[in-house]
Amino acid sequence: MEKRNHMNAPVIVFTYNRPDHLKKTLEALEHAEGADISELYLFADGYKGEKDRQQVLAVHDYLREYEKRSLFAGVHAVYSERNRGLAESVIDGVGSVIGKYGRVIVVEDDLVVSDDFLNYMNAALDHYEDHPDAWAVSGWSPDVPEIGALSTDTFLWYRSSSWGWATWLDRWQMIDWSMKEYPKFRFSVRKRRKMNRGGADMADMLDMQMQGKIHSWAIRFAYAESMNDKLTVFPRETRVVNCGRDGSGTNCHDERENLKSATSSHSKQKDLGNREGYNWGETLPGRKLDRKIYRAYSGSRRHCLKWRIKSILNRMGIRKF
Repeated sequence: MEKRNHMNAPVIVFTYNRPDHLKKTLEALEHAEGADISELYLFADGYKGEKDRQQVLAVHDYLREYEKRSLFAGVHAVYSERNRGLAESVIDGVGSVIGKYGRVIVVEDDLVVSDDFLNYMNAALDHYEDHPDAWAVSGWSPDVPEIGALSTDTFLWYRSSSWGWATWLDRWQMIDWSMKEYPKFRFSVRKRRKMNRGGADMADMLDMQMQGKIHSWAIRFAYAESMNDKLTVFPRETRVVNCGRDGSGTNCHDERENLKSATSSHSKQKDLGNREGYNWGETLPGRKLDRKIYRAYSGSRRHCLKWRIKSILNRMGIRKF
């Protein structure tokens, strides 16, 4: 495969009402190698009402100050006057940037990344751009110990990840966000089974999206990936931790230290013009590891069966999911 010399992809950060988490996210990104030669796009959502108004305005105030002192090559901030929600923000925000650059790296405001996150993501975007199976690049990997024993730095799998990801314009243009083909998918055993290779919950989450129970860009992104026979590139060593799941983000420091340790072999690279040095994986992992990753997402066989029965009843209109 011909290697191309690309500039760094722009970094997009989506934020809403958590100024403390956002500060940790931006601090980590600024410490990542290549931040100074990367454009940063900030999409700040608006408030819903008086309950979240103060926190949202605090985010906006912080970003206006941040624009003046950022270490990125350039900063472009968009402040929404109304609450758009994450799904609409991501679809419109990514769409407005990816058309200009042909590729993007996306981070939400509760994620902390490793020092070599940008280097790895850009190298992967370069390497897999023409790979026939690659749909997106993930900076995060599921917590499956056997992944660490892989001989390659990356592997491909059936499920996309929203915890620090990247993709290319031609893949983004393959997505029908209106889901016109969903009626054909809903009762198709073959298509549902195909999507559920990435986890027993995948097709059911799409049903919930279409029923208005959730509002997710990610499950529609994953649906397009599956229906187009694509896969996501995952790293052997995760480069992202989510600091928003504990309710406070106070564990970010310790987890960031773990990230530094885990990626030390690559975080010492200083020649950002040279993106070689990664041992790229080109295929799915072996069957044994494939099943372990599937179980990590799906739970026990009993749990999978329970979800399957509920899913069937829901689609038949017999019982709500």
